[in-house]
Amino acid sequence: MAYYRRSTAETPSFTIPTRRGTWAERYGERHRLRRITEFPGGVAPPKKARIYARSGHFLVQWWDPAAKGNLCERVNGDLVDALSVARDVDRRLEDLRTSGRGRRRLKHRELVDRFAADLRRRADAGEIAAATVDRYISALAHYVACTEIAVIRKSYRYAVNVDRQFALSFAAFLENRAVAPNGHANSTKRTMRGQGFVLDAMRSLFEWAADPQRGNCMPQGFVNPFRRSALNRRQPAADQTGDPDISAPMAVDFMKACDEYQLRLFGPMLLNGLRASEPVFLFREHIADDWVTVGCIPELVYSTKGLRNKRVPLLKPKFRR
Repeated sequence: MAYYRRSTAETPSFTIPTRRGTWAERYGERHRLRRITEFPGGVAPPKKARIYARSGHFLVQWWDPAAKGNLCERVNGDLVDALSVARDVDRRLEDLRTSGRGRRRLKHRELVDRFAADLRRRADAGEIAAATVDRYISALAHYVACTEIAVIRKSYRYAVNVDRQFALSFAAFLENRAVAPNGHANSTKRTMRGQGFVLDAMRSLFEWAADPQRGNCMPQGFVNPFRRSALNRRQPAADQTGDPDISAPMAVDFMKACDEYQLRLFGPMLLNGLRASEPVFLFREHIADDWVTVGCIPELVYSTKGLRNKRVPLLKPKFRR
């Protein structure tokens, strides 16, 4: 019986891995910030902003008083591009005490909460009515509901990402949205009406957010996708030279059908553009000679439509014998 000795070449060999080092040892030198302190002759360095070079690009850093912290912006270009950004930051810091850059990206609900808080402060100052705050918050609730849809949330995670496509998608969302007509949860829902006010509330929201003196939540160069020129909701009539819905003969026939009491009510509304709710706050001092003054009363926090004071002729009754 023959015995064979196992060859040593068949013995498996193992390679002991070598230590690659920490992340700082491998990549620290590549990502290290190197501040640019020397500039070519005739080029003045920025006053408040600092320029750093790192791994093929530049970083511009500065202290922002409005944000109460250090902000930075990456510049993918050469030193001239970085110097241009730094000078723009210096100019805005000197003029506005804010750079308008590097804002934290807010989610949609956070943006609405900030806008609602500003509306409440304006209501406390008497600038707007408290009912106006409730109407805006109710309108913007549809915006929050739209952004919670999975497809919308995936494409538009932050408020700064909204664009014209989002505005069109939101308008389509309102067209198909079913709401309770009286706001009660148990009432029968129907297709939403009056989408124009909701879109106007959206326009006001993003105008406020992009204003550096008010919301200051959007970066420089942000374009409001809900502005009137970008989302035109008013369609022209089919025939611009056609007859109006209410013609002059129709108004005359309506006046003839009114009795003496109705004529005194509807006459000033038709002839002077007076709305039905505006003569509610009328007092004795508002009637002088043959005129009635219908205007704003700041003491009672009452204002007419358009904040306009109107004078209406007083129609004296005719007594019949």
